[in-house]
Amino acid sequence: MKKILCLILLLIFLLSAGCSKKDSFENDLNALLPPENAEDFDLTMTLLEISRLFDPSADPALMNNELQQMADRIKTDLGDEANDERIVEIFNKHIFEDESFKYNKSVIDSKDNNKPLSPQEWLDIRLMHKVISRRDGVCSELSYITLMLGEKTGLPICIIGVPGHAYARYQPAGKSPINIEATSSGNEYYDYEDKYNPVCRGESEYYGKCMSDREAVGFYLGILGGVFRSMKDYKKSDPLFKKALELCPKNPGFYWDNAEMHWRVEDFEGAIVLMEKALEIDPESSELNACTGWLYKSIKRNFKAEQYFEKALRLDPNSRFSADNLEELKKTK
Repeated sequence: MKKILCLILLLIFLLSAGCSKKDSFENDLNALLPPENAEDFDLTMTLLEISRLFDPSADPALMNNELQQMADRIKTDLGDEANDERIVEIFNKHIFEDESFKYNKSVIDSKDNNKPLSPQEWLDIRLMHKVISRRDGVCSELSYITLMLGEKTGLPICIIGVPGHAYARYQPAGKSPINIEATSSGNEYYDYEDKYNPVCRGESEYYGKCMSDREAVGFYLGILGGVFRSMKDYKKSDPLFKKALELCPKNPGFYWDNAEMHWRVEDFEGAIVLMEKALEIDPESSELNACTGWLYKSIKRNFKAEQYFEKALRLDPNSRFSADNLEELKKTK
């Protein structure tokens, strides 16, 4: 009897310790984020402090100072320059030539050699203090370097998300914008909808639009949420996705990402709720409709599944996933 009582007490302790750990992470995360509706906050330090949350050895003050020195050199070279193209040219030269920021070589090698990186390797690539130290990153983190230096130089720079990609934009009021594509040393690129289209068609209120600083923080949290989901560390990925959606409520991709976390643990109903919220934002996405159809099929709600697969095929007649699933459902009738 004593042994059973001890086991029960141990189980209670372990459960409470697990809850405390989760609560502690969520509390630490909440403490770093800008207050509700706040737009005037230190974006750079917020991103660096988030980075330290996952690597206590990070020194946000040191990295912030390093970025400030870069910004001061940019401002000196800009002087009273008024030509927008010239401003962006000088800005890019400092980042991609003088400071030698570039695309991460390990990601290139992994693609060339068909050897996927581990989630831990992806985390190292995505933490902002490591991006600054190594002078490399992938599209989103390199764009964040551009965004943070924009904040420190006072230049009107924002970050933009499209399905599968992120880039920066110089957006002077009342003038034509200039895209800054970090993966090609700042050179302009515009046909993102054609090149990056794995999830949505770019027709939502979110894709292709300048993010506010709050949305940019949310976007970064969503990226990290995906890394921890890959690690199967749902105690971190769940609050990261929830906070990402609070800060970026118009991003259908984060509903998709969060839904994936639910269906991985076979919570298909929870995943459906999230996917239908994504479809409220972007109802004309073939991929979102097809995925929702698959989720309904997984819980044997075949009539609903058929409706979503049929809509997915109307939007994209070449969707083999939708066609194959629809054919399979019709054979079961």
